[in-house]
Amino acid sequence: MAKKWTAVILTTVIIALSCIPIGAESGQSITIEQAESYMLENNRTLKELKMSRQKALLSYTNSVRRAEDINPKGYSYTINDNIIEGFYGDHIAVNLTKQKELVPLQMKYNWETISSNYTLTKRQLLIDLRNTYSNLINAEISLKKLEANKDLALETYERAKSKYIQGLISEIEMEEMEYNNFNLMKQIDSAKRLKENYCRNLNLLIGTDIDIVYDMILFKEEYKGLQLKNVDYYISKALKERFEIVNIEKQIDLTQREIGILESFPQLIKNDKYTIEQYNNLIDKQSQLNLELEHIKNNIEQEIKKAYLDIKQSYSRLQNMRKSISIQKRKLEKLKKQYELGFVTGDALKAAESSINDLETQYDIEVFNFNTKLMKFNYAAGLGPAY
Repeated sequence: MAKKWTAVILTTVIIALSCIPIGAESGQSITIEQAESYMLENNRTLKELKMSRQKALLSYTNSVRRAEDINPKGYSYTINDNIIEGFYGDHIAVNLTKQKELVPLQMKYNWETISSNYTLTKRQLLIDLRNTYSNLINAEISLKKLEANKDLALETYERAKSKYIQGLISEIEMEEMEYNNFNLMKQIDSAKRLKENYCRNLNLLIGTDIDIVYDMILFKEEYKGLQLKNVDYYISKALKERFEIVNIEKQIDLTQREIGILESFPQLIKNDKYTIEQYNNLIDKQSQLNLELEHIKNNIEQEIKKAYLDIKQSYSRLQNMRKSISIQKRKLEKLKKQYELGFVTGDALKAAESSINDLETQYDIEVFNFNTKLMKFNYAAGLGPAY
């Protein structure tokens, strides 16, 4: 009776191992270049920022045109061929001066900020895409390894089944194999679900059908080596170009210009309570911005130093992997000669070839991830985003 139930279980395991469904559309391939193209074409945030950038540019252009017609010093108009001229009071004059000299600069600041945000958002999306793609690559490789083990498990299972029926192995040994195979089945199922999830994450990011599960995830990228300049070069570059710094410097400049406009009306600063309060607030704001600027500069300097070290360490790991692969390939050539002479088995040769294939695959992944890090580092040493 026990053998009858074991046979039923054996059949169930074999069927399960042979056919684990994926509940999504499959049969497609993708490359990182295709994914980038889809994302940049479909991303709503980038489209909205592009429209905002155009509107901000129009507002800036209009503010410049309006400023050209403003005369803060006084007015002049003609009635019945009579020219009427006069001077504005300080309250009106200071507001008109701001409209002429400050507002266009504020509109330019808004336009440049939105333009920078567009670039930063685009770059961050590209980084997020490559990280998501890397996760998908690893999930795909893990799944393929498990599926390769499944094929071997099926062969082993069939042999064990025959031995069990012949009474050559015990029921305990058979049950242990059942457990191992059921466990493998669960691992494969979990790996497929994980791959599906990463495919969904990728599809959400690039704006394609969320249910697509890619059969081929192509990712091999060229290894171009590394030519780093001195770390001080990247620190200096970042301190000049990073958005966080440039943005605050522009705010400081605008604040100083507004302070200068108020200081050109000394009577208001001395006697008008509203102007005095406004002036003092601007002085405090400028002081706070300067402190914030120094804090951000210090943080960015430390960030670049750490990122620089991380890049060098990643490069060193790649170099070691290249050397290791080269050594293993030389060993494989020796093993092939030994195989031809009959000193090693075919299984040993296959195992060595499989090991090198795994190393080369892992190396390709490391190159992909290294290129992502290098992209992040170059971004961080420029406009941004942060590393």
